[in-house]
Amino acid sequence: MSEISVSILGLGKLGMSMALALQRYNRSGGKYHLKLTGYDSRQTLAKTANKKGIFDRVEFEASTAVRGQDIVVIAMPYAEVEATYQRISDDLRDDVVILDTSLLTQPSQKWSKKYLSEKTHLVTIAPVLN
Repeated sequence: MSEISVSILGLGKLGMSMALALQRYNRSGGKYHLKLTGYDSRQTLAKTANKKGIFDRVEFEASTAVRGQDIVVIAMPYAEVEATYQRISDDLRDDVVILDTSLLTQPSQKWSKKYLSEKTHLVTIAPVLN
């Protein structure tokens, strides 16, 4: 079984919902195993996620959480998104896919061009929670 490493930055409702859905996929015996890493700047959320065992690992630094990952999901509060791009820029591997859930996509695109390598693939997404 091939492994895909996924970091979720932001462990609020959206980030945790995505993590739970990806864990369900893992339990279903899918073609790939998704190795999940979580991070949140709010230590209480990161510690709670760690205790729940949803992630393979929880990191307390964004740069450590993204190092070597195949996919990085940015589900951070909007006020922290630009700083997150800046913090992770030096630690992303070439050809990483970034899924940015920010409601305002133009600033995210601008920040990705400002801080990230041209070898990074940005996908802005609009999740729907029900």
